[in-house]
Amino acid sequence: MGTSLAERLVTTLSTVGNRRQATRRGFLAAATLTGTALAVDPVGYVTRPQSAYASVCGPGASCGAGWSAMCCSIYKGHNYCPPNTYAGGWWKADRSSFCGGAARYYIDCNAKPGHHFHCHCNKSNCDHRYVACNVFRYGQCNTQVHGVTAVVCRKISCTPPWKLKHGNCGRSSRTDNNTAKHNAPCLTRANTFPVHK
Repeated sequence: MGTSLAERLVTTLSTVGNRRQATRRGFLAAATLTGTALAVDPVGYVTRPQSAYASVCGPGASCGAGWSAMCCSIYKGHNYCPPNTYAGGWWKADRSSFCGGAARYYIDCNAKPGHHFHCHCNKSNCDHRYVACNVFRYGQCNTQVHGVTAVVCRKISCTPPWKLKHGNCGRSSRTDNNTAKHNAPCLTRANTFPVHK
């Protein structure tokens, strides 16, 4: 017999609180994480045996699911393209809860030609998606860079890519609403609503 939602919430909060020596900050962090899990994947969090932390990453977060990792997961929490990569293209998911009901943009950070990255699965958090395994390019950004290289990671934005500084992206749109709930613990409102420059 499965546990109730209330039992899972209490267990999650007490477990995280105990690991953090039951500090007020630890309890509040656990409550926030649990709330985020319920907002991102309420059915999955309640019906499948997974931690709130794993629920935050959303669907398709396992190694081999075919998706590229979020840049903040592999680049010290920074939600931008790492060194030796560039914005190679983008797509969007419409009506994103992460962007206040507006579109959410996924910008592929491709390896710069001549720079090679080792294909592997991210293990830094619940975002176990691929790093530098998918050789693909949408091609609406930085069209002066020729060729197709591995997508190292994905930068996420609630601002259209063509409005981002250093984005060098066109407006030709692609949409994949299957990615609407893809996420990572390091993605926050602060780093997905960048200032227009």
